[in-house]
Amino acid sequence: MVTPKGRVKILDFGLSGWQPGGPGRLTAVRLDQRGAALGPATIGYMAPEQVLGHSADHRADIFSLGVLLYHVLTGRQPFEGKTPSDTAVAVTQHAPPSPGTVNADVPQELDRIVAKALSKSVDERYDSAAMFAGELRAAAAAVHQREARNDVARVEAGRTAGGSAGRTLLLVSLLVAAIAAAGWTWQDRLTEAWRGRFGRELEPVIAVMPFAVSGGDVSRDYLGTGIAEELARRLGHVPGITVTGSSSVRALGNKPSVTVAADTGARVLLSGQIGPGQDGWSAFDLNVELVDGKDGRTAWSKRYGGAANDLAAVQARVARDIGARLNAGGPTSASNDRVALRLVDPDAYDVYLQGLEARAGGDTARASQLFQAAIDGDPSLVEARTAQAETLYGSVVFEGRGAYPEVRLRMRQVAEEASTTDPDLASAHLAMGLSSDTYLETFEHLRRAIELNGSDASAALAMADVLRAIDPARAIAFARRAADLDPLQPLAIYHEAAATLQTGQRAETLALVARGQALSPSAPWWDALRQRAFLIGPGGEPSIAGGRSVSDFAPGALVRAVALTKEGRHAEAATVLGIVMRMNPGLCDARALLVGVRRLEGNRPEAARLAAEILEGARLAADKAPLMRCAAMAAAGILDAEGAASWVGRAAGDPRALLMWNATSAVLSPMPAIRQAQFPWSGVVANTRFAYAVASMESALVRARGEAARTLAGLESREPRQFDRKSLPE
Repeated sequence: MVTPKGRVKILDFGLSGWQPGGPGRLTAVRLDQRGAALGPATIGYMAPEQVLGHSADHRADIFSLGVLLYHVLTGRQPFEGKTPSDTAVAVTQHAPPSPGTVNADVPQELDRIVAKALSKSVDERYDSAAMFAGELRAAAAAVHQREARNDVARVEAGRTAGGSAGRTLLLVSLLVAAIAAAGWTWQDRLTEAWRGRFGRELEPVIAVMPFAVSGGDVSRDYLGTGIAEELARRLGHVPGITVTGSSSVRALGNKPSVTVAADTGARVLLSGQIGPGQDGWSAFDLNVELVDGKDGRTAWSKRYGGAANDLAAVQARVARDIGARLNAGGPTSASNDRVALRLVDPDAYDVYLQGLEARAGGDTARASQLFQAAIDGDPSLVEARTAQAETLYGSVVFEGRGAYPEVRLRMRQVAEEASTTDPDLASAHLAMGLSSDTYLETFEHLRRAIELNGSDASAALAMADVLRAIDPARAIAFARRAADLDPLQPLAIYHEAAATLQTGQRAETLALVARGQALSPSAPWWDALRQRAFLIGPGGEPSIAGGRSVSDFAPGALVRAVALTKEGRHAEAATVLGIVMRMNPGLCDARALLVGVRRLEGNRPEAARLAAEILEGARLAADKAPLMRCAAMAAAGILDAEGAASWVGRAAGDPRALLMWNATSAVLSPMPAIRQAQFPWSGVVANTRFAYAVASMESALVRARGEAARTLAGLESREPRQFDRKSLPE
């Protein structure tokens, strides 16, 4: 079959049957049953274990692929016979001559590769097709480099032909002198090479530094941070390796390696350089090195290159090679094996990396556009789909776009497409968890994401976010897990502070906010959390004056409006809400709060009109789940306790609506506000029917907490590696 990218793929060797209702592939083929029908040619493609009727696995296909490669290289099959029995004997007992002895043009590197693929012993063959492909790519690179050197040598030989034999002695003498000089001049590099091969064992706790971009094109600086971020993801899928600071690549900057090691808890650092090939960015040249975090010396380095469409596959090879250098152990990652065989559209991949840069800079609208452009350019680019799902989730939480059905639909669509493309990719399960409709489904996918990549702090943060409303203690544990994995990530402190706030611990929350603000002073959440903390009890500074602009962080602006209302500054609260509504028209909570503010101002007709719009929209909506919280708030704003109770009760009885009821920014969680009788709930909490509805909501949350405990059982016990930073230099 020929793919849309012009690649020829063999889909089936025609040797395996499917047993209906059986446990899987039936690859044990008995010669006496099928030999005559298959004929000697087909028998020649069967693995020895298949011919003998033994059980077989994917390595039988690797043997068959080795037969095909041998045939392509030599023009003849490695195992031939006049009859099926003769061919079967050759397959099981005879070793074919190496391809290089049959065809002198075959590069010597291929003889070893073919011999490994055609090994009679299953255990001596390649473990996976990805490893087979990686060896072939490495052989191709070696051949190309040798050809380039030979071209140079031929030119030089032409220049020096005819020189006297006496010059040979002089050259030998100069060579000896040069070697002696090199031993002194390059002693550091020789030491690095020695350490890389025979040096001390390095603990597989790694941080990835931003890569330098060569070629003089500053407009491509995003390549360095993007490639580093992708390598961190791939390394996280290598069993035995812990990647720390995976989402803080850009924050590491040009700091000294020992400083980065101390900041992140890493034992070894990955850094490098990416640049264009000889003919520009249609190809790339990638140099990577591992640096010992203790003394800053290079422990290992390697150079990679290839066509631009091979960039994702090379990253999987880099991850595999680093795993081998660090003796990480364990089987190869299924996701890395899959990407090692994948080609990407270079332009689409470049756009995807630009999207990562935009998202890191806070420009989520542009990031979403770039991710969509990357998906359109290369539908197989699973990374762009997962990034798009995460970006859309941010718009749901921080911009209230969950009320837009098309946003949630698109979010779910790209998540499912990613999961189908690569079911073993942790970020695909993260995307599925973020777009799930129920708590149970969310927990299942987020757990799987953590199991596949235990180094990904994003999954731990998502778990803390979704657990905050139903199990704050467990949410705090996951937030701390994220902080252990990514010490420079301010969101880890933000989620711990938010979960602590959920429990009503104001002093502890404020202490965490101070820590977070010291780590990331420009983050927009700290003022909102501090303001929210002062609302949960009497006394203390209201913290309304000054602070961040309402345009910086919409949820924080809503908290500010509530605080202003508490002080009787209704006109100012209305102004703040008006700004938020203009900038975030999909944030229904802002309109619902304005209902209550207008009532407090004495403008009851306007309050009733706004409430009627919200309630009618929710009543007529085909999908009411995203609007139930907003409708309940609007009803409470006009003191309609019966209406508010109805919407609260409906949300409690619908698993999908229950999840969306609590799917808010951490500073806007509705249940603490209801328990504390805060605006706009303060006027309805004393109503008996409303109290019953709230009790049913509390019961639903208790059931969700039980689902969390069952689904996540044992996951907390697998804590991320604890870092002893005292062992590292200051």
